[in-house]
Amino acid sequence: MTQLRLALLVLPAALGCRDASAPASPEARALAEFRGAYADVAPPSATLARGAFSRLHFTNESPRIHPIHTHGMFFRLLARNGAPVDEPFFRDTVLIHPREEIDVGVVPTDAGTWMMHCHILEHAEAGMMTTIAVVEPRSERITR
Repeated sequence: MTQLRLALLVLPAALGCRDASAPASPEARALAEFRGAYADVAPPSATLARGAFSRLHFTNESPRIHPIHTHGMFFRLLARNGAPVDEPFFRDTVLIHPREEIDVGVVPTDAGTWMMHCHILEHAEAGMMTTIAVVEPRSERITR
């Protein structure tokens, strides 16, 4: 099982902050960012095996809600703030409340590089986006 932990760090787009090393006061931490860089130049946040279960953990350290959306895969919400959640359906977006932690379970079915981002477009534009690579399981990879 792969585990991925992503903290939703918040940085002010108005100040032009694009990376996690940029200074930001607590009150200026307004928009979220996964990796401190745009998804087109940052490596994937995780590499998951196609067909294998992975548990992804998100921590929203910001004072704002964030609807997190995945492309190319569906997931089930497993827990909110450590308390199990029993939902009988799959989703591609989950709302993470301020200062909340969630766990989701995913079994990716399609190989490729898939985007994950906040569905508040101003947040995504400010850098709250990343990619997840889904690769063939080791036994199915072709070696050259």
